[in-house]
Amino acid sequence: MYKIAAFGAHPDDIEIGCYGTLSSFLDKGAEVYIFIATGSAERIRESQKAFSQLDSKSLFIDFLNYKNNEIPYNSEIIQNIDKRLDKINPDLIITHWVDDNQQDHQNLAKSVISACRKRDNIWMMEPPPGRPPIRGSFKPQIYVDITGKEEEKKRAILAHNSQKQRLDISNDFNPWESRDMMNGLATRTKSAEAFEVVRQVVRF
Repeated sequence: MYKIAAFGAHPDDIEIGCYGTLSSFLDKGAEVYIFIATGSAERIRESQKAFSQLDSKSLFIDFLNYKNNEIPYNSEIIQNIDKRLDKINPDLIITHWVDDNQQDHQNLAKSVISACRKRDNIWMMEPPPGRPPIRGSFKPQIYVDITGKEEEKKRAILAHNSQKQRLDISNDFNPWESRDMMNGLATRTKSAEAFEVVRQVVRF
């Protein structure tokens, strides 16, 4: 995996869902492209702060400038995403879980998957804990060991100071730390992030 593209509906979504995974890919020499669909000036600054600790010339962040709670699922956004993917031609695309009941997450996931109809590798991030799905349940099929990335991920999430109350996080409690530890138990590691696969193709 040499080029990774991650799509989040809001500032903090990628930090919560796959920060450790992206940081690990960067450590291995990959290029990482982050696309954030919405964000006020304040929240954009928080995301920039969250990712600034990576200090990598192989990390690129792009904001799509949609309005919060108004991300569409239509041909315009699919073409918008398609153009960006054509430009970088990533080996792996990561987005939200398509059955997340938050409408921005769901619409962005459907748009990314539609834009990736001819692409090989698409993963969906685990949704926030305790959120009832539209249907079915999240089925983790790929786990990424993020042992050693816990503090880095925690700092990235805490960079979103404006969201601490909404996310129920503090310096002493972070529900995503607990989730990553549970994923670690499932994989005999200290900490892991989980993904459900839309498509995974192996080519030799």
